[in-house]
Amino acid sequence: SPVTGDNVTNVSAAISGLTIGTTYHYRIKAENSVGTTYGNDMTFTYLYFGANYQGGLIFYIDETGMHGLVCAPTDQSSGAEWGCNGTTITGADGYDVGTGYQNTLDIINGCPTAGTAAKICYDLTLNGYDDWYLPSYSELGLVLQNIKKAGLGDFTEANYWCSTEFNNMNAYAWEFTFIATPYEYGKAVLERVRAIRSF
Repeated sequence: SPVTGDNVTNVSAAISGLTIGTTYHYRIKAENSVGTTYGNDMTFTYLYFGANYQGGLIFYIDETGMHGLVCAPTDQSSGAEWGCNGTTITGADGYDVGTGYQNTLDIINGCPTAGTAAKICYDLTLNGYDDWYLPSYSELGLVLQNIKKAGLGDFTEANYWCSTEFNNMNAYAWEFTFIATPYEYGKAVLERVRAIRSF
């Protein structure tokens, strides 16, 4: 891009043919009659929502642009209990992005019942990965926003469990319907399950 004067100028270049998950290097090159100079070596990793990457579909990318979360490409259950109705699971109240894994561990430790939503995710081996877990309230909300609403992920118009407990009788589930909102449901209710993992 030709520039004139000595003012700060934004420049850009269109690129194509990038490979998902690959880190690319770039730098600015400036030439004039005096000579040539180069800017600092910079990098970026090519990731985007909905891409198939490390066993699932990317639905969250952190501020580094190199790490994030993927959801499994299909459901792990069409109807499972959250589990341990009437029991408060200490620690399974993480709400934010990054808390689903610890919630899942806390559920497994406090409610070792087979066939629960957290246990299904924790025991999952899929596409070469065995570190899946039940998403937290906010993590599942991002799956809804960035994958389901984009028409990806083969989701059913139904409720999906979160790993976030509400109280001893209820836990959160998101309605993956036109309502697209979270509610507290009885832990014994059968809801759908979709696992996630971090990369």
